[in-house]
Amino acid sequence: MQAISRIDRGWPRRARFVVPALLAIALLGVAAGCGSKSKSPSTPASTALPTSTAATTTVAKVKAAPIPTKIPASAAPQAKAYIAAHSADLKRVVSYESAVQTATAEVINSPLMTPLQNSTQTEYNKLHALLPKFRGPYKQDALGVTEQEVATQATALGTSMKSLLEYVTYPTPETLTEYTNLYQKAILSWNKAVKAIWAAANTPKPPIICTTC
Repeated sequence: MQAISRIDRGWPRRARFVVPALLAIALLGVAAGCGSKSKSPSTPASTALPTSTAATTTVAKVKAAPIPTKIPASAAPQAKAYIAAHSADLKRVVSYESAVQTATAEVINSPLMTPLQNSTQTEYNKLHALLPKFRGPYKQDALGVTEQEVATQATALGTSMKSLLEYVTYPTPETLTEYTNLYQKAILSWNKAVKAIWAAANTPKPPIICTTC
């Protein structure tokens, strides 16, 4: 890839250390809002952060978009049918985003950007290929609107991955802010919609995305 070779050859030495620090700041902004208390082992994005003298980047806290109406208990059979049909695909979306988070956590302790770029591009390609499965039509009732919100946020996660690629190539406070805002909003909104559907179906373990679990 041309962009990768550009990073390998042309990045200033200072930028190779500033970028991991800025990514650490961005990921810390969303870690507290993921809402999971799972104790399963993984590589959290906020561990072992290197000491840095980089300028502090302010990251705005983003609230999840509200779901228009509560899913009524009468929609439980339809919610269970949605889970049976789409649970595997939703879990794939989570795995793709988790792989990007893992790559980001690893690059925080390393000046090498190429692995992060490669991983992000790979997971974006997988997600992009999966998105057609989220096409409607959707009913305009509470459950249908929530299902559509899941589809919208799957697309938004792909947009955030593209924004991360832009940031890795052009590391500025502006590209960091754009990535962080997209990333936070997509994850929080995805989690809210998925939890609502799983709750309506009275089904445990919704496939949420979390940076610390």
